[in-house]
Amino acid sequence: MTRKVTFFVGALILVLSLLTFSKGIIQSITYPYYLPTWQSGEFWQYSTSKVASENGYVIYHKWIDIPSSMVTTQKYIVLQMRYFDDVPAYEYVILKEIHTNQGNILDIAYAPICNLSISSLKESLSYDFDFPLYAGKKWQVLFPTIKSNIPLPKNPKEDEYFPLKAEVSATQTIITPAGKFDTMMIKETYNNGKTYEYWYSAKVKNYVKFLSVGGNTMILTNYGKIENLKSYVVKMIKSMPKEYINQKAFVVNTLYQYGFLTLKESLGLE
Repeated sequence: MTRKVTFFVGALILVLSLLTFSKGIIQSITYPYYLPTWQSGEFWQYSTSKVASENGYVIYHKWIDIPSSMVTTQKYIVLQMRYFDDVPAYEYVILKEIHTNQGNILDIAYAPICNLSISSLKESLSYDFDFPLYAGKKWQVLFPTIKSNIPLPKNPKEDEYFPLKAEVSATQTIITPAGKFDTMMIKETYNNGKTYEYWYSAKVKNYVKFLSVGGNTMILTNYGKIENLKSYVVKMIKSMPKEYINQKAFVVNTLYQYGFLTLKESLGLE
């Protein structure tokens, strides 16, 4: 009897190990070495400069809209990564920390990352960058599909933007307050004719400079990793201005649904 139990337990462990190993193999195939791998807590902080003629929003919901003219600094923090079994792609859940003259305002964003050649959705899941990047590469984005089960508001101007065409037009060395970086310059042309330019650094695993058609720019000022991530996020939520209570509730509820916050923690923040 003891031998049978031991054999059964051993077989069960073997099956579970093979399943875990198989999933790891599948994920390694669908997430090749040339795709950036972000870790929870990694962040990129950018200073912004604006021109009067450029309109836009850094946060846009039916209960709130924060125009880019209010923003001085933007910080993007990786909260978690999700893998989709039905689509060979990953999606990162991002916390946007927007610094304004009215205080710091938080929002949730999503960064789908994949390679168009292995994605069953093709153009839909890749947005600004189609990896691997190399000089002369071109691609098109029909619409930036987001796999999130959290309902997101429709951008009223999205029909003006898509489809967009993108290409790696040059390689350049860019100097920022965060350091000196070798970059790939990506030029995007939207459906309305507007162009945007990104300077992507493999070292930073993100862009170090952004330039819009009207002259608005974002420059990397700092990047790194937050070790005590949950404590940091909770602190930032508590610091949000009282007039943005609806936005605060949206952020807290979203983080709870994704399992980043427990029910007790979320109730304590509302």
